Amino acid sequence: MASAVTSMSFVHFCQSGGADVAESREAALLRVLLSARSLDELEPLIRTAMPFDARGLLQDLSAREQAALIAGRTAETAYVAYLRPLIEEVLSDYRLIPSDDVSIDGFEPWLDHALALPSLFSMFLEARRCRSVLGDDAFGRARGAILGTGWQPATDQHVAALVAVAFAVGGSWDRVIARLFWAIRCGRTGRPDRAWRHVRKARAELESVVDDIGDDERQFAYFLLGGSAQACGQLDLAIDAYQTALAGEPEMPNPATLIALATCLADTGRGEEATTVLSEIDFAASAPEPEVGLHMRAVNLRAELHEESEECDLALSDHETVVAMAQHLGDRRSEFRARVSVARLLSQAGRHRDAVHAAGNNLVQARTWSDHLSLASAHNNLGAALLAKGDKAAAREQYRAALECRTGTDGPTFSEAVTYFGLGDTEPDDEEGANLFHRVGFMHAEHATDTLTALTHYLPRVRRPDNTLPGDVCRGLLQPALGRAIREGNWPAYTLLTDLFADHLAATGQCDVAIGVRREVLGNWESRGSAQAGMIECRTKLAELLVAAPESRQEAFDLLWKSRTLILEKVGQALVEQRHSEILGAHIRVYDLLIQLLVHTDTRLELPDARCRDELAFDLHEEAKSRSFLIGMSRHSTHTGEPLPTDLLEREAS
Repeated sequence: MASAVTSMSFVHFCQSGGADVAESREAALLRVLLSARSLDELEPLIRTAMPFDARGLLQDLSAREQAALIAGRTAETAYVAYLRPLIEEVLSDYRLIPSDDVSIDGFEPWLDHALALPSLFSMFLEARRCRSVLGDDAFGRARGAILGTGWQPATDQHVAALVAVAFAVGGSWDRVIARLFWAIRCGRTGRPDRAWRHVRKARAELESVVDDIGDDERQFAYFLLGGSAQACGQLDLAIDAYQTALAGEPEMPNPATLIALATCLADTGRGEEATTVLSEIDFAASAPEPEVGLHMRAVNLRAELHEESEECDLALSDHETVVAMAQHLGDRRSEFRARVSVARLLSQAGRHRDAVHAAGNNLVQARTWSDHLSLASAHNNLGAALLAKGDKAAAREQYRAALECRTGTDGPTFSEAVTYFGLGDTEPDDEEGANLFHRVGFMHAEHATDTLTALTHYLPRVRRPDNTLPGDVCRGLLQPALGRAIREGNWPAYTLLTDLFADHLAATGQCDVAIGVRREVLGNWESRGSAQAGMIECRTKLAELLVAAPESRQEAFDLLWKSRTLILEKVGQALVEQRHSEILGAHIRVYDLLIQLLVHTDTRLELPDARCRDELAFDLHEEAKSRSFLIGMSRHSTHTGEPLPTDLLEREAS
């Protein structure tokens, strides 16, 4: 492939008349551009070749792509398709003016015309062609027409129109805003590298002019900077940008900024901070419709945070609120998702009859919508509720009904992956059949989402009863996925995968390595200052490994005591006694291990107060057998705690 220097020399040769005169300047330039290896090479090539007819160049590019497609040259077709947006992006920085006559007589007619155009570059050319009609304030008018009172464009076409106006007739500040909008679009359409390039450039330009702009513009710019950083996975930068935007409006923070900040905090494992941010939103009952939509997003996020904190009643209440909000807005998709969450939470709380009833109502509702994908998801939802209830045959019927809803025109969907996962879950006695269904579910999930997401659903299902994973699965799937989760900063996936990995290591006798993995995960939890249930679980699982070695039992005791402190804090914060029982019942293992260390080992332990080992064991036993705790145990799967020795039981009775 030709170098940039050679290619530029060839362009100069074409300009000087040395090339075949039958070949147009644009066709010659196109041949050179197709030899470029990167965006860095494109820019000097285009600059050196000016002037030329940009529209003619793009027409030649389309003809080249069509010819390659017809001839079956798939590699060339793919390369030309890849190169087109790069060429358009570079051309947009050079205000190429076509020679067409202006035929549009106002901003609104131009905007209507531009929104119907097929690409950003065609919009840009039209804006340059009509620059005298649009005027110097065109970008401000475009923002007002497209954004209205909100902070986000309605569609990708609106984003493209804003960008076209900014780069065609706008000033430097307009181009900063437009570049951030375009970065968000790139990130959301699967082009994070290009999004990040725009973010870096816009951020540098923003910092150079931020002192010269008003408060409203500054808040808007940092909101967009946060959104663009979030779109390309740079969550720490996004959090900083959103916090900067909020610092300029402490008395009346923008709900959209608060929700975006809370989302980033939640995605980085900082759930308590996210909940605090959401508490700043004023959920006015008479809010206008756009704000109801924002409030619905906030309540939905709060419900997810309550789920992570094992506050099932609060999560259930929030999901029911989302159902009502979605019905008010006519948002069937959000309504359906919230209804699915309600049924799932009822199952998790052991209210299986209520869960089946709720899922059945979802199915009835979905049948009225004439939407085969929603209908398939509703069958999946009912299948999951029946499976949790223990009715495997009825669950299998629902999953098979979900498959029958497929039309064959949608391509693999995540809903279909859920169906196959469910079919595998209904075959616990047929390991080979279950593995086949799970494998098909994994392939569908990978196609519909990404490999990492698919693995978080697949790997827990192929774990054996002894907590081990097949060797090829551990080496070929789990370990690479764990590395990817770390690189991408995917906290939920990292937490789940490390848990599977540590369990596998411990079950295969590699306890020292498992302890190291557990310590690393705990360090990540502690660095986030988290007090969530995940922190309790993480400490408890590390303590379970440490208890086996006498030299590690003090550390195990300290970890468990910290977990107990968090448990009691959560109990103290819960307003309903039933919540006390649920919290305690979920963490019975902490009490089991503490009593085991105090009673069944002779290792010297530094205790937290003046009580002796027997007294402390008695008090923990009393705390564990309180009425509230026993109610909680009845709502969870049966677990036999570590018994107290007979002599201690007799002493307690006396």
